[in-house]
Amino acid sequence: MSMQEMTAVITRFQTATDALAALGARLAMGEGDTVAPEILTALDEVLTAAGVTDVDGLEPQQRAMLAGLIRTMFAQSADLLDCPTRDAGWSYTDPVVLEGVGRGSMMMPTLLRGSGELNGV
Repeated sequence: MSMQEMTAVITRFQTATDALAALGARLAMGEGDTVAPEILTALDEVLTAAGVTDVDGLEPQQRAMLAGLIRTMFAQSADLLDCPTRDAGWSYTDPVVLEGVGRGSMMMPTLLRGSGELNGV
């Protein structure tokens, strides 16, 4: 693959990365947070273009859990980028990753219940 082709791949991946970051930022915003209108508009435009609507319709706890999940994903990705030669397996020590995975696991009963897994469906 040429340098030009690889640059095109990186640019394509960056678009998805930025969209996920925009979603995480929008989910992390609380009711009392003061956000510059132009930033809020830009985030909402990115999310609309990605097909994400009504982020404000989620409960605050749901928003916090989802934002934490995205933050954890970024931390795990940064760990891989920073240390690609680390030992195989799940051996994270980063508090952001550890806390994020713990908080993210709190979503599982709700997700399973909503999909019918816990209701015997």
